[in-house]
Amino acid sequence: MRTVPFTTSVLTIALSLLLAPGPVAGQDDAPSIAGFATGRGKEAAKIAVDVQRTLRELIPTTGAFEMVDLHSLVHPVSNNPKQEAIAEAMNLVDQGKSAYEQLDLEVAQKYFSTALKKFEFGYAYLEKQAPMLECLMYLGATWVLVGEPEKATKAFIRAQDLPGRKVLDPNLFPPNIQEVFTAAANASESGPQGNVTLITVPLSAEIHVNGAYRGGSPLNIEGLRAGMHMVKSVKDGYQPWGGKIKSVAGKKRNLKIKMKKAAKHRIFAKHFMQMAAESQKDKPGEAAMSMSRFLKADRLAIITLSGSKSAITLNGHLCDTEGDFRLTSQQVVLDATGPDFNDQVKEFLRKVLSGDQATDTSVASTDTGTTSAAEDEGAKAAAALLAGSGESGEEGSEGMVGLDLGAEGTTDSASGTDTKTQELAKASGDDVKTAEADEAKKTVEGTKPIGPSDKGDQGMVIYKEWWFWTAIGVVAAGAATGTYFLVSSSGGSSSGDLVLNIH
Repeated sequence: MRTVPFTTSVLTIALSLLLAPGPVAGQDDAPSIAGFATGRGKEAAKIAVDVQRTLRELIPTTGAFEMVDLHSLVHPVSNNPKQEAIAEAMNLVDQGKSAYEQLDLEVAQKYFSTALKKFEFGYAYLEKQAPMLECLMYLGATWVLVGEPEKATKAFIRAQDLPGRKVLDPNLFPPNIQEVFTAAANASESGPQGNVTLITVPLSAEIHVNGAYRGGSPLNIEGLRAGMHMVKSVKDGYQPWGGKIKSVAGKKRNLKIKMKKAAKHRIFAKHFMQMAAESQKDKPGEAAMSMSRFLKADRLAIITLSGSKSAITLNGHLCDTEGDFRLTSQQVVLDATGPDFNDQVKEFLRKVLSGDQATDTSVASTDTGTTSAAEDEGAKAAAALLAGSGESGEEGSEGMVGLDLGAEGTTDSASGTDTKTQELAKASGDDVKTAEADEAKKTVEGTKPIGPSDKGDQGMVIYKEWWFWTAIGVVAAGAATGTYFLVSSSGGSSSGDLVLNIH
């Protein structure tokens, strides 16, 4: 069992050494690297989330660097219950499969049901969707065999949402199960849909829906299958959030996800703000060196963005922080509305990571100042939830802005009626309870409506744009790492909750 990981590790290191530029004789490891992207202005800030994600996906493919595990450095914990839940869930799936093969259906169903709950609880730390997909498929099969095809259909539809190979093995699943599975697949494609806008606190986190990256917060998702979906949000300096959301047929829902700060959030935020301000104003220097020392990284790749979508300027810097500070830079101007934008970004990032000193590689473009309908929708929803509900406060020595997101009026797209926002306490982990409109006035166990009485006596600050946090001083940072001009609860609570409309 230990031979495979050891062999893989040796092979990976050897490959990294062969592909790394300028290898040194006797070098044991590839240089470690961390990558960041920041944006100045609302459009650049939004795009920076995607650019940073692309950068971090691209780095391992070069074979030249070893990625810094930023989350473990910023949030070093042992015995993480959510990570443990994922490991337990995988073990339960294996036990459930053994019971299923022996036709011990009640035992198998118990294993799979428990495993599914653990996957949902620890979803923020589920790296690959395949184990959860397998759990749902086997759970659906057991429901068919015990005569509950409706419950089986729900499990199979959820399985259809996840990426991976969704083909039932005829040797394991008889025709009656295959038939229900096929019907569920058809229902998943043709069933009713709703619209959901996801807004993270703080803004500009990566949003993943059912295992697929969908963009940065605030994010508007149109045509999302009605029913339960798994969502994960990720942002540097914060613990990942994972949980269930519900899309309602024919309705629009605005959902707010409150993320917990990482253990070393404050020191990371300080380093990041200094590095972002330095890089946006001129070029990386002393602040980048300080961040590098904090992360124990040999290299930093820093991308800054400014301008509009149709003429977005990307400045890329590769900082060699081993020994004397060395810097190589690239610049390009691209049209983010063009069909080749993603490919152009990848090409630019490869040049940055190569460490070659650049000539002017900018590409002229005409500024039209247009934005997509989905982005406009997400921005409007975020503005509605943020505007007029804030309060000034301090978040420690960094001088960060605090904001209490209270109860706001939002519109039901089907009926046009206003509904109130309530903050729902977690029942278990990140699982979220929902209620229908006729239950909105009732007391929900573990919930507390947010109103003026909860806001304390701090002064009010009105934020009229969702991107208010991107424009403090010269720098506006809006990458997945974000600039930590934060939005957070006034009470200083570290709990991570989801705030949503009750329909």
